Order: sequence, then structure tokens, then C-alpha cells
Amino acid sequence: MEFIKNIKFSFLALVLFILLPIMSIIVVFMALHNYNESYDAILEGFNKKLLSISSVSASFIDGSDHEVISIAKKMHSFTYDKNRDVLYAFDSKSKLQKINVEKGAAIAVPGFEDSNLSNYIIYDIAMDAEKNILYAVTSTQELLSIDLSSKEIALVKKFDYVISAIAFDKGTFYLGGIHTLYQYQFGDAVVLKQFTHIFTSLNFLDNKLYGVNKEENEIYYIDIETLNYHDKVAENFPSKNSILHHLAVDKNHFYAGSDHLMVYEVNSSTVFEDDFARLYRDETAPVYRQYIEPMTAIKLALNLTYHYTFNLLYNDEENNCFYIIDVNEGSEYTPIGSYDVMDADDLLGAENVILRDKTYVSEIKLWEKWGLLKVAYAGIKDSNSNVVAVTGTDVDISIINTKTKNALIQSIIIGILALIIGIFASYYVAIKMINPIQKLKYSALKIAAGNYGDNIFIKSPKELNALSVEFNYMSNELKTTLENFSDYSSSVQAEGVSKELQKRLYQLSCIDDERIKIEGLKESTNVVGIVKKYDIYYVYALDETYDTIVDASQKRVVINDLLKRFLESSSEVEFIDIVKPSEFIILDMNSLVFEDILNKKVIQTNNEFHELVVLDITIKICTDDKGAV
Repeated sequence: MEFIKNIKFSFLALVLFILLPIMSIIVVFMALHNYNESYDAILEGFNKKLLSISSVSASFIDGSDHEVISIAKKMHSFTYDKNRDVLYAFDSKSKLQKINVEKGAAIAVPGFEDSNLSNYIIYDIAMDAEKNILYAVTSTQELLSIDLSSKEIALVKKFDYVISAIAFDKGTFYLGGIHTLYQYQFGDAVVLKQFTHIFTSLNFLDNKLYGVNKEENEIYYIDIETLNYHDKVAENFPSKNSILHHLAVDKNHFYAGSDHLMVYEVNSSTVFEDDFARLYRDETAPVYRQYIEPMTAIKLALNLTYHYTFNLLYNDEENNCFYIIDVNEGSEYTPIGSYDVMDADDLLGAENVILRDKTYVSEIKLWEKWGLLKVAYAGIKDSNSNVVAVTGTDVDISIINTKTKNALIQSIIIGILALIIGIFASYYVAIKMINPIQKLKYSALKIAAGNYGDNIFIKSPKELNALSVEFNYMSNELKTTLENFSDYSSSVQAEGVSKELQKRLYQLSCIDDERIKIEGLKESTNVVGIVKKYDIYYVYALDETYDTIVDASQKRVVINDLLKRFLESSSEVEFIDIVKPSEFIILDMNSLVFEDILNKKVIQTNNEFHELVVLDITIKICTDDKGAV
């Protein structure tokens, strides 16, 4: 407490560092209070908006249609039609599918709905692009032809050994048994070579048979002319944790993937799989487009960040939901069937929607992938009013912030205006008080420097006006008194009793430092002085000459004390302004350099002796340990 009592503030500091912070705190408190009130009201409005949008979207989506859209498929037995740029595969129910290589969707090939293909387990297929015929080998060692034009299915050959892979080129079949590669042409099968791996998929391209080595999970090729085996054909394909079940090839790509399409670009050695539909769901189907368009319109009209539908995954260690309909575009688009991870609160909210037909709105949360969001969920129902999926409506926190920011800005602007007015008013009052006080201060310092009789006039405020009158009276009285004392001192000196005084004054004005020698100071009637602070010496000279040495010494002692006071507060500029010396030089004993402050230049000295002459005073710097010059 004693320390606090001893703290001294200037009047301006009192205004700026005490009054203004208090005003600022009041303004900030009022702005924050207004902001919090506005924020809560706006947030409540957004909660109602999100819930209503989710509920409206869920109400016009038919649950049965949504289940059709979300039906999962798994693909096997790939082949590529190079003439028509079409990728074919069979699903787990032996239905022939056409794979969209842009979206990863599996679309059933029309005309085979009522065929007997479902009676077969298809091992592998090959394409005769010229005749538009697919050839398939089955688990019952049969070779089938599937005419894609006429939709006819025919038996070509039944083998008496297992055939698990097939490739075709210009009337010639290449068949893979368990470890044996066959060539079949015109009804005759010839053994080409025995291999150690099991054949599961074959494709013919540029006199090479490409296949999958399931034991090593890699692609190989066999040169037809030499029958040499080459492994590790595609670098980094498949990607980590992916499995090659079957394979299709064209000149620039390898195609594979049981759960979703994987594409390997041969020239760049690049793998693409994240942008394709999971489990080959079809985004191009009319039933999908039926809902994507109105959901997109809602998103744009209501300025939503994300609008989508999803379902939950159970018994999955890494993911707990997958998206079905997503109306976003560009880098924020999520392919149908893509997995995602929800935090515990949102997962519980989604489960309440599905299991209890509740709506859900979240707090503002940071998603690692999507950013700061506020989300709302509502249930999609089937014809029996059972919730089968969830609609999601997300708003980026920046949109909410934009709304609340306007309210905050209004509060801040009003507060800042009040604060600015308060600052200017306080500063004006402080300056009106400080300027007269500064005048009194400068006048007092001038008197201390010997300028007796210095008068000032302060018009206002009234109290300082009265003080200035009294101050002028004191100054004039002091001048008269000192003039009388000067006359008396001269008479005393004339009687020869001032030698002891002169000696004492010289001791007070001299520097006790063996490194500095001053010549002529004892006999000088000029006001030249030197003051030390640390290793720096300050030399000044006044444009004044006195009749006696005692008078000059008295003046020198006074100015020395005044300069020391200014140096303690680092106010050399104020000293120069008040005393107005004719010379003011700084000597740094470390660098042995004289700097003329008034003329802003360095004084060159003799490098051997380092002498400085100021009027009739000579200052010498000692340069050896004994003090010799």
C-alpha cells in the first residue's frame, strides 16, 4: 500500500491512464452485453430456421425412393470395350452393369432383367468389341457368349477343367485355369504355360495379358510371344488397404475395385478413388435427380452451407455414417456413399432422429473436414412412417457471425464515438491545465538559472492567474534582493575576503576525475562548466561574462546543479531550451569523441592529445594509466 501511495502521476497521465481506461471498460462492457443479447436472439432464430428447413426437406423425400438410391452394390469381373469406351462388370447377383468412369456409378444394362444370367456364378468376362459380344466363364466350367445387341445368351464351350479367367483378341481366347494358361481357338484348347499363381482375371492389350496376382495383391502381365511373367506393373496400385479382385485395362488406365471404382492412370502413375461413388451407387438415376434439384434450390435460396441426406453405419470401427444425396459442388462435393465420422453429440442426435423420430440441432462445432458449423437433422420416412434416413442442414458459423457482427458493430461504433468525445474533452481540459503549469515550471527553471525578474501572465483558469501574479511578485522581489546582495558581495571582494569563497566555488564546479584536466577554469570570468554522468561529460558555455571570478563561479555552480537535475530525468533538450547555452558539447570517454549538440556535428580533435577549447577554458583527456596527457 505504501508503494501505491508513493506513485506520482502527471495530470495528463492521470487523465489518460486512469480516467480513459475506466471509460473504455464501461464502453466495452456495454458493447459486449449488447452483443451477447443480440447473439443469443440471432442464434435462436437460426436454430428454428435450420430445423424447419431440415423438416421441410425430409417431408418431400420419399423414404422408399431414398432406400433405392442408397442400395449398395459390389462389382467383379471387369472388362473394357475399347470401341465404345464402356466399362462392364457383374454385381454380386450376376446382373450385368455398365460402370460410369466419371462418377463410379453402376448402371444395369437394359435387356437382361429377365435373363437367366442370375443362374450363373460369373468368374471373369472378356469383350469382343468388333461384334459387341461379352464372353464369360462360370463356376460350372462354361464359356458363355452374351450378345449386347440382341440380348442373346449362348453356350460356347463346356470345359472339363476349371477356368477362372478369360481374355479375348481377334478370335482367340486366353483362358486361365488354377495355375495353367490356355489358348483356345476354333474348338481346340492348347496349354501355353504353367505358372505358380492362380489366375483370377485376364485382359488382353498390345500382345500382353494383364492379370491380378491375388496372393501379392498386385498387377502383372505375360508377354504373349515369350510367355515371360512380369510383376509389379502398376506402382502404388492399389492404394493402401485396398484389394484388387478383378481388373480391366485400356491404353491409359487400369480399372478395379469391389466396393468402389479405383482408376490407375498409367502415364502419371496416379491412383484415383476418393471421388467415386461408394458401392457403385447411381447419381445419374432419375430418382436421384428428382430430389437433388429441389434440395439444391433450397440450399441456394436460403444461403445454406451444406444440404444433404445420410444414413448411419453400425459395426464400423472407423466411420459411423455415409452420405447419399449431396447438393454441394466442386471441392466440397461428397460422392454418394462416402463415409464420414461424426462426433458423439451429433451421432447421438442422428440416432434419436432414426430411432425416436426426434429433430436435432447442434451447438456450434469445429469439424476437422468442414470447419465451424451449426447442423440440424430431421428424419426421412417411408410409407409406413418409419424413419429410414436423415436430412442434414448446415450453416457455416461465418454466416451467423455476419448477422451478429452488424449488431456488434453498431454497439462498438456508439461506444467508440462516446469514447472519442470523452478523450477529446478530457485531453482539452488537461491541456488547458497543463500549459499554464508548464509556463510556471519554465519560469521557475529560468529563475534557477539566474534569470531573475522573469514574469509570466496566465489569463485562465482563475486560480492559476492568481498564482502567476504571486509568482511574478516573488520573481521581482528576488531580483531586487539579489542585486542588493551582489553590491554587498562586490564590496566584500574589494576588501579581499573572498579568496576562501572563490576556492570553495571552484571545488564545487570542478570534476574529480584523473582522466580529465581542465585549464583556465579557476581564473575564468566566463560561465563555462562541465558535468559528469556515468562515462559521459557534458560541457556548456553561456554567452555571459562577469566582472569577478566569484560571480562567474557562483553562476557556474548554479547552472551545474541545474544541468545535473535535467540529466537525471534525461531532459537535455529542456535544459538547452531554458538555459540557452552558446555551446553544448558531449564527450564520450569510451569513444573519445566530442559531439557538438547545438550544431549537430562531431568536433575533430588532435588524436594525440584530445583537447577541447571552449572560450578561455581548455579540457584535456588523459590517454595513459598514469594520467599523462
